[in-house]
Amino acid sequence: MDLDARLIELRRQYVAQLPKKFSDIEALWRQLRTQDDPQQRADLHRLTHSLAGSGATYGFPNISTAARHAEDILKPHSEAQGQPLPASQIEDALRSLGKVIGEAKSQG
Repeated sequence: MDLDARLIELRRQYVAQLPKKFSDIEALWRQLRTQDDPQQRADLHRLTHSLAGSGATYGFPNISTAARHAEDILKPHSEAQGQPLPASQIEDALRSLGKVIGEAKSQG
């Protein structure tokens, strides 16, 4: 397999994994809405951080931008147990992230 074909395949695999990654993010957020847990806060921050780093690598800078925005909101709260989460800001950021992930899926 030549390099271009390999890069196309890696990009395709990345796009195929996006719905699961976003589903994991949404599930963590739903759990945090009902029961605050420091580990889940850290996990949610880690997942958005991961997408922020990987999006541009695979040719989706909009995913990186949207994930970084969510990460920036979550970071100060990722280890602050008992501190209220800015729910509306997080929900807006996750809605934007979901939108750009949907656009990436349609681009293939």
